[in-house]
Amino acid sequence: MSGRASVHVRLVHRGHVVEEKLLDARKPVTVGHDPRSRVFAPFRAVPRCLPLFDHHNGQLWLLGAADHVGFVSDEDGARSLGACVGSSLALKPGARGRVAVGDAMVLFEVRPAPPSQGLVRKLGVTLAVLVALAQVALLGWALTPSPAVHAESGASIVAPAPTATPTTPTSAAPAPPTAPVEPLLGS
Repeated sequence: MSGRASVHVRLVHRGHVVEEKLLDARKPVTVGHDPRSRVFAPFRAVPRCLPLFDHHNGQLWLLGAADHVGFVSDEDGARSLGACVGSSLALKPGARGRVAVGDAMVLFEVRPAPPSQGLVRKLGVTLAVLVALAQVALLGWALTPSPAVHAESGASIVAPAPTATPTTPTSAAPAPPTAPVEPLLGS
């Protein structure tokens, strides 16, 4: 098997799936009750840390051990693990099998590695930033009043009256207005 591959592993104990993982096959796969095992088996009937799969020279290998009982099936047919005790068995893409480890069962399938998500992630972030910038630009454009729009609608823009600066109070009363006040709205 050349290139990247992954191993889909299920750990079954007393008819229940205890752990299920999709692991990179380029790193050794171990099963056991040691917390450093890649497939953790939370019961003592399983060895502490048993190497199950290894990757050498672009090939995935099922490591044979004296206590392994099970089978492997691939395009060449099904084989018992009894024949590979003390040796290793090369696994091809699409190989499936089961291995008894203590009182647990490890079910596995060799799969091609999933495609890299790096480019998709980068494009997703770039697209999100561009959309956010476009929204900010559109929002700024929509909030800016345009004199042409107001002139077309017939509305007039009235500037707010300047506010008077506070002065010190005087004892004199304010002078009455000299001209009469005209109403703003025509009646």
